Amino acid sequence: MKRILMSLLAVLAVAAAFAAKKPTVVVKGTAVEKTPVRITFDGDQVVVTFSDQSQQTEPMSDVVVRFEDDATGIRSVRQEPRQEHKGVYDLQGRKADDRRLSKGVYVVNGRKVVIK
Repeated sequence: MKRILMSLLAVLAVAAAFAAKKPTVVVKGTAVEKTPVRITFDGDQVVVTFSDQSQQTEPMSDVVVRFEDDATGIRSVRQEPRQEHKGVYDLQGRKADDRRLSKGVYVVNGRKVVIK
């Protein structure tokens, strides 16, 4: 019985330690004091839903999410600049000769194109 009780207390202590650590949302350099529960992306916008069910939508470049939990190893998430891929590529990512395309599916300037 004593062993079960000690195990239960250990589990509760670990759960409490993880519950105390939460992600922090920083918008335009200012930390938001609410607890985020969901982060979604809508094009170039970030939609953050908080524990009080309120939402905040901001441009992706203005939002930083920090995770204070050392167990994840993640400190922040940021967006890298989008690279434009100009030219014609096959589905294996090889550059294709745009003057002699046979039937198939290609990526032309970042868009899928079907040659019939």
